[in-house]
Amino acid sequence: DNPNMNYSNSKWIIDAGSCEGYFSLFAFEKNEKCSVIALEPLEEMTQALGKTFENKTTQGKFNLVQKALGKEPGKALFSKSNESFCDSSIKEVNSFDQINLDDTYQVEVINLDNLMLEYNLESDGVIKMDIEGAEMDALEGGFELMKKHKPKLAIAVYHEYNNALKCKEIILKANPEYNVEFRGLYGYFKPPRPYFLFAW
Repeated sequence: DNPNMNYSNSKWIIDAGSCEGYFSLFAFEKNEKCSVIALEPLEEMTQALGKTFENKTTQGKFNLVQKALGKEPGKALFSKSNESFCDSSIKEVNSFDQINLDDTYQVEVINLDNLMLEYNLESDGVIKMDIEGAEMDALEGGFELMKKHKPKLAIAVYHEYNNALKCKEIILKANPEYNVEFRGLYGYFKPPRPYFLFAW
């Protein structure tokens, strides 16, 4: 949470990397009138999310999108981690020798600018993103959205040491009017690095 996000007055919220739906539940607790677009490419999680948010879906407040978020629309290989679903991610591979076909499948990829057009997203929005290191590509796919409507951003930046600064650079390139703040410290890997980036 961050007081600068102002969830209670948000018209729409994108939950990219929804996983079990914790953030979507948090968003509705803060603002039951908001509309949530939840992106989750993992099949097992989308089935569970559909049941958890069945009532909100019926009300037209919860839109479940079984796609990955990226720079350009298209398709990508998605690798499922059976040890920990939250470690599942898009994989870049050079040959089929690097792929475990039992745990890898193709997923649709969408970008933020296309979501803006599809859902008619304008001002007063929030984007939460925790997509296992693909945050930079996803932000680059949202230049027009950030430029035109300046949604508030809550971005996980702990996956690699330099992700925090890379994400900040992309955001300010899209819209220099953003205020950017890092919060939390991730020390599980060395060296420690910021946990989340907030922008408003």
